[in-house]
Amino acid sequence: MRIKTTFVWLSGAFAIALLSSFISTYGIPPSFTSIAKISSQLDGFNLAILNEVVKHGETMEDFLSGLTYMESRHHHRRKPKRKCNKKKWKSRLISIYKVALVLTVDLKGCANFRSVQKAVDAVPENSPARTLISIDSGTYGEKVVVNANKTNVIFQGQGYLNTAIEWNDTANSTGGTAHSFSVAIFAPNFTAYNISFKNTAPSPPQGTIGGQAVALRIAGDTAAFYGCGFYGAQDTLNDDRGRHYFRECFIQGSIDFIYGNARSLYESSLENINVWDEEQTTHIEPRMESNSTNLKQLPTWIFLILMETNGFSIIKRYHSFLILSIARKKKFFLIICERFLSLILYAIIYVHEKL
Repeated sequence: MRIKTTFVWLSGAFAIALLSSFISTYGIPPSFTSIAKISSQLDGFNLAILNEVVKHGETMEDFLSGLTYMESRHHHRRKPKRKCNKKKWKSRLISIYKVALVLTVDLKGCANFRSVQKAVDAVPENSPARTLISIDSGTYGEKVVVNANKTNVIFQGQGYLNTAIEWNDTANSTGGTAHSFSVAIFAPNFTAYNISFKNTAPSPPQGTIGGQAVALRIAGDTAAFYGCGFYGAQDTLNDDRGRHYFRECFIQGSIDFIYGNARSLYESSLENINVWDEEQTTHIEPRMESNSTNLKQLPTWIFLILMETNGFSIIKRYHSFLILSIARKKKFFLIICERFLSLILYAIIYVHEKL
């Protein structure tokens, strides 16, 4: 009796499962004629289910799991393979720098990594050869650190308007301005091409303490940046220490947005420096080592003339200094006067140092 009951139950379950499979696959047919046509197509599927019943018919659980397995396998559709363009990873930098290792990063699964930090972690330690990390277009929301033992690294993006690394830490959230960076470079011989470094923390209200938000901190020696972007609200670029070169870069921020103790050269970059907050006095803060002056913080319009300091140097594009002069267009005449006054100030300091 028990065997008969079990058989009846199994038969009912089998019929229900078969009917469910039929309806979910083909819908409700419009006529009995269509049912006849479809029935031949179901023979293979029915036979597969019967085989599963025979193979897994020892217990009720095995039988049901077999039905579930066959159902999922029947309805599974293989996803089309993603088309990846390998040609985009070709770079002239490979031959220029004699690159020994190329690592690729993108957000689509067509590269070695989806994370810039993971690519950095894969760089050989203290390698004398160059490693190129090629980064596809996209915004990579992560905090990236290139430690001192990750030497000779090159970042290459697809244009500073197309490829960006961004984070949103502040001095308050990290325990100090120096730690609020989105990207920090401590390794020597770092190079970057066509990529942006951003800190997306909002501009703090005037008078707020701890709102500094560094986009890039560069503390490794002999670093170079070509066609890069630096975006932040305050203290954007921490040119911390070492010798650095910036060419044709875009730098945006307000309030001492370039600062640090490095000896750096900014070439052909002035026309791309953007003081976006016209209500706040803006400074570049070079490190002054001269004993002849107590100037520790120079307004931008003075600094552009005092090029021969022991800190930053900015060359070419003198006509662009009006963009930096506290960015108050209504005081055009005063700005012009400031330019001549700064020339006189430079001459006085120069003569004083020669004496």
